[in-house]
Amino acid sequence: LYGENELTPVLLILAANFFLTPYLRLAASLLSREERFNTLARNGLIGAVATTGSSIAFALFDAGPTSLALGVTIGGVVVFILNIKAKPKMLSFRCSTKHWKLVSRFGGWITAASLSAQLAQRSPEIVLGKTISIEAAGLYDKAGSAVRIATTLIDVSMKSVMFAAASRERRQGEDEKYAYRYRISMLVSVLWPIYIYLAFNSYPIISVLLGSQWLGIVPVASILAINAVFFSPNTLAEQVL
Repeated sequence: LYGENELTPVLLILAANFFLTPYLRLAASLLSREERFNTLARNGLIGAVATTGSSIAFALFDAGPTSLALGVTIGGVVVFILNIKAKPKMLSFRCSTKHWKLVSRFGGWITAASLSAQLAQRSPEIVLGKTISIEAAGLYDKAGSAVRIATTLIDVSMKSVMFAAASRERRQGEDEKYAYRYRISMLVSVLWPIYIYLAFNSYPIISVLLGSQWLGIVPVASILAINAVFFSPNTLAEQVL
C-alpha cells in the first residue's frame, strides 16, 4: 500500500497477534459478563506497563519500528495469562463444531460489519499514504490519536460496564428501550463536552500531550473532534445491534 518495506516485519508481528486475540477476547468477555471490572482494570494496567516497558527495551536495542509491535504482542500475552489466572466461569478453549451454523452466520455478519467499519476509518490513511506520502498518513493518524485519547480512556471503559449491565437486564427481562436511551444520554453527556473542548483547544492540548513538533496536526485534530461529536452515539448503537 505504501511502498515501504520496513513495515513488512511490523505487519507480520501484528498479524501474528490475531492467533491470540480470540482467546484473549473470550476470557475478557467472560470477566466482563461477571462484572469483574476491578480484575479487568488491574490486568489491563499490568499489560500496559508490560507493553511500554518491552517497547522501550526493544527500542534501546535498536529494534526500530518493530519495537512497538513486539511490545504490543508481549502486553497481549501478559493480559491473556492474567485473565486466565482470574478463572472466569464457563471458560473453555475446547474446540467444537456444535452450533457451527449459528456461529458462522452471526460471525459472518459481525466480521463483514467490522471490516467495513475499519476500512471506512482507515481509508483516509491508506489514500494519503498512497497518493501523497507516508508522512502525511502518519500526521493524519497522529491527529486521530489525539482525539482517540478520550475514546480509549473514557468511551471504552464506559461501554464495557454498560454492555455488561445491559446483558444482565436483558436476561432479567427489563425494559431495553429505556435502558438504551439512558445509556446514550450518559455517554454523550460525558463525551460531547470533551470533544467540543478538544475541537476549540487543540493547540494547547496537543502541545502538552504530544509536544510542539506535532502542532501541525492541530487543524486536522479539531475537525476530527467535531466529527466525533456526531459519531460517538453511533458506536453504542453498533454494539447493541
